[in-house]
Amino acid sequence: MTTHDLQFVPNGKVAYKFEDTDIHLQGIDGLDSNAIKVLTTPLYGQDGEVFIGSNQKMRIVTVDWVIRNELTTKRRDIARAFNPNLGQGVLVYENDGAKYKINAITALKPKTEKLVYNQIKLEYNMSFLCPKPDWLDYTATQIKMEAFIGGLTFPITFPITFAALGEGGEIDYVGDNPASVIIDIRGSVPDAVDPIITNSTTGEAITTQDIDLGTDEKLLIDTNPDAPSVKLVSAAGVETDAWNKIVSGSVFWQLEYGLNEIAFSSTSGSPELYITYSNHYSGV
Repeated sequence: MTTHDLQFVPNGKVAYKFEDTDIHLQGIDGLDSNAIKVLTTPLYGQDGEVFIGSNQKMRIVTVDWVIRNELTTKRRDIARAFNPNLGQGVLVYENDGAKYKINAITALKPKTEKLVYNQIKLEYNMSFLCPKPDWLDYTATQIKMEAFIGGLTFPITFPITFAALGEGGEIDYVGDNPASVIIDIRGSVPDAVDPIITNSTTGEAITTQDIDLGTDEKLLIDTNPDAPSVKLVSAAGVETDAWNKIVSGSVFWQLEYGLNEIAFSSTSGSPELYITYSNHYSGV
């Protein structure tokens, strides 16, 4: 039997649990189903239209739940947790041990029937709007690679599979949609010079220039298409923008479904490379 648990973490506030003492989750809609936007264009003198592409619209998650006892206090808790003025929060869903999250805002404030004297329960219904429709793993995956001959690498922790020296490594990505990565390159002795990080499966590479990473120094590259960034972190922990360290023509690659072969090299030195990502799911 599948067990479900759902909670909403408002921006800067305590999480509200939909299953707790005297609080009972009744139903959830929108965990997997989602509206699709189909892009087409008409052609003069031809039947129908030509398909261009399709993508997901914003996700809407609807929740039904019941509260019992201490209705006045619980109603205040609900009003506080789902105040739309708090902005974007996080909806956390768990089933049979698997845990997911998605950014969400209150689209329809909790609605209940008329409150009457001596009532012992209230049934609530509300909706969340999720601007980005993908569910993510609640906990991101981080893998570490060790530099070897010529800076080429093979992985040492799962979900990476071991490869022969000099062949790079493979990330077995199980998400439904592409995932951005955070690339964390840490300096070495001798200094790591101009590292290159390539997703050989897609043929896309990030090439750096004028980089000289010593011990305790880092280069952080976030390939998130909504908020890409490149930062140098000094040994003292001070961050500075480093977009000028990326060679023109570099592609901020993402992980695709299946095996992604990752290659890593540098002109000199033996830097450490960490890659962090979250699986993206079109439904859970």
